[in-house]
Amino acid sequence: DRTFPGLGLDADLARHLAERMQVARPTGIQRGALSHLLRPVVERDVVLQSETGSGKTLAFLLPMIHQLLSATPLTTSAEAATDARTSLRSLGTLGCVLTPTRELARQVYQTLERLLQFKTGGVDAGADGEAASPEAGRRPHWIVPGVVSGGDKRQSEKARLRKGVTILVCTPGRLLDHLKNTQSFVASQLRWLVLDEADRLLDLGFEDALVNILQLLTERSALAKPTSSMAGPARHLLRNLSNQRQTILCSATLQDNVRRLAGQSLRQPVFIKGATGDAVAIDIVGAAPKQLRQSYVVAPAKLRLVTLVAFLQSAFGVRGVRCSERKNKVVVFVSCCDSVDFHHKLLVDSRSSNASADPSSSSKGDKDATTASSVGIGAVGATLPGVPLFKLHGNLPQSDRTRVYSEFCAAPRGLLICTDVAARGLHLPDVDQIVQYDAPCDLRDYAHRVGRTARLGRAGDALLFLLPSEMAYADVLKAQGMQPILVAMEDILGRLHASGKRSDFEQSATNLQLQFERWTLANVDAAAMARQAFTAHVRAYATHSATEKHIFHVRFLHLGHLAKSFALRDAP
Repeated sequence: DRTFPGLGLDADLARHLAERMQVARPTGIQRGALSHLLRPVVERDVVLQSETGSGKTLAFLLPMIHQLLSATPLTTSAEAATDARTSLRSLGTLGCVLTPTRELARQVYQTLERLLQFKTGGVDAGADGEAASPEAGRRPHWIVPGVVSGGDKRQSEKARLRKGVTILVCTPGRLLDHLKNTQSFVASQLRWLVLDEADRLLDLGFEDALVNILQLLTERSALAKPTSSMAGPARHLLRNLSNQRQTILCSATLQDNVRRLAGQSLRQPVFIKGATGDAVAIDIVGAAPKQLRQSYVVAPAKLRLVTLVAFLQSAFGVRGVRCSERKNKVVVFVSCCDSVDFHHKLLVDSRSSNASADPSSSSKGDKDATTASSVGIGAVGATLPGVPLFKLHGNLPQSDRTRVYSEFCAAPRGLLICTDVAARGLHLPDVDQIVQYDAPCDLRDYAHRVGRTARLGRAGDALLFLLPSEMAYADVLKAQGMQPILVAMEDILGRLHASGKRSDFEQSATNLQLQFERWTLANVDAAAMARQAFTAHVRAYATHSATEKHIFHVRFLHLGHLAKSFALRDAP
């Protein structure tokens, strides 16, 4: 069936999806997953493989909530409902979602919170598990979400676990820590374990941690109290759930290491790809949505920076550019943290025209912009007037990373410059354009980067920057089923001048490059950041896989020209 009720999803939950979350129909992967995961008896584990942005998070959260609701005993009074909540929370954690990053853990948790705000029997439920007194014969709302990912103090996390967290979202290191050291963490009755972005979990070196987690969970299950010894509501719930843990592995790609993990940790797994079927083809890069328009531009190193700025000014409809102003959200991927910091500072602090070489000419507004630049949260500069500028990378404090993510998601318009920390799993709503200013160091990351747009059926665009020495990379992508179309660099630079004449836009490009170089020369901090970003970029370039060294090799780089792309006149 093509509706949630038709697939058998709980009526309260289906109504909440449609009315409160504007999710009326399941996506392909959700239809395929729910047809297996809504079954009350666990027969096999499940592998979900689908294109990024296809709705895998709901595909594994909805069945957990549905099964818990279906097994919840009915109550006849407010007092009975309170007793039932206490009994059910004493079971500890029944579902656990493992994610590779704190950001993804926070995002999954927020989705879970929204799902648990449904109405049951006419009663508004809260994400903390408390609700108004239910009507007679109704289910008490008792499911409590939680997240432990290292962002909070361990004592705070231990306190939450002690009270009882029904569905826990966590990172591997933090979960392993609590399994070993938190005696009040009850996981002996765990019924669902989700490995979200499993390929990324393995890429980040969590394989040993996952093996330890699986072993400890198995040991905890063996020591679980017998159901017959439990209080009524808890006993009722467990008797109506499967007595086996179900493991769900989610991944956009199925590399050898992912298949090996599936073979080691999953029980006769069903492979679900798209809408139906339990057979899945091994996919090297990962599927790209059909509504995604892919393109690439070949730009010499010394023209990369001005080509990027010309493209961004066009995308945001900057005054004087032949493009109507429109709301737009763009994500730019670069290869390293220092490059994120430099490009963000350049767009915030450099002037759009007639940059002065006199550092004393800075106004109070410039100083405010510089302060915002260091934080990376919604600063606005003259190069892209009116466009909030954000930055995100792994070296930012966790509090800043969380705030950047939240504010960029909420903004109707904005530019996010980031590393691959934002490429995997994170849902960035309403992103219109992805720019890969630096090609990914791993071919698999291409699909994850472009997957930040064209999500859930919306159209989106993705532009890849290549040097002339890297043109063969387009053929590699095409061999993997991607179809990027070549865009002439001159077409992008032509947007710098209203006339569109080559002589005019060439002069505009030259002036723009000189403006950036004068800004770097006049600003000691900017010059230091530029040199540091240049060095980090070259180091990151050297980390391309051996299979791509014939395309990406440091010896192919003209370092003097590359320095221009960091607003430097000479290589450091």
